[in-house]
Amino acid sequence: MPTFTYTVRTPAGATQRGRIGTADRRTAALALRQRQLLVTSLRAQSGEPSSSLSDLTGGVVAAALVWALRWFRGTASGRRLVDTALLKAPVFGSLVEKIVVASFARPLATLVSSGVPILDSLAITVNEVMEDAVLAAIERIRQGSTIAEPLRDQMIEVGENTSTLD
Repeated sequence: MPTFTYTVRTPAGATQRGRIGTADRRTAALALRQRQLLVTSLRAQSGEPSSSLSDLTGGVVAAALVWALRWFRGTASGRRLVDTALLKAPVFGSLVEKIVVASFARPLATLVSSGVPILDSLAITVNEVMEDAVLAAIERIRQGSTIAEPLRDQMIEVGENTSTLD
């Protein structure tokens, strides 16, 4: 049975301290109130389970952090920061990079094979992770560069390494 230490005020106003053994915190508080005592502090002995305001506060803080991260991820700068962090993650970074490139390259190949001009196809398939690189590539292509030069680091090289270049 858990043991709780308490501090109470008597009807005369005196402070008393002590210990009480009950099934749980609520039962301990009820037992002290039945003795006409005003509970000012009630804590479980170390090693004893307890539910308290600090447990509730921890849950509220965790929920607030989750909400803040979701809100931040919903902003343009938040998405960019989170996506950059995912790409640089030690274990999953290369996997995320391959997924991003594949989600960009598949629609691009479909549009080009359907006869849509390459610059229009690039503009249509741009995603936030690769936006800066693709927009720079579009500009370089407009200035007369070949498509392989500006996109080499982003997509062509990956296709050559995996032997899936179409």
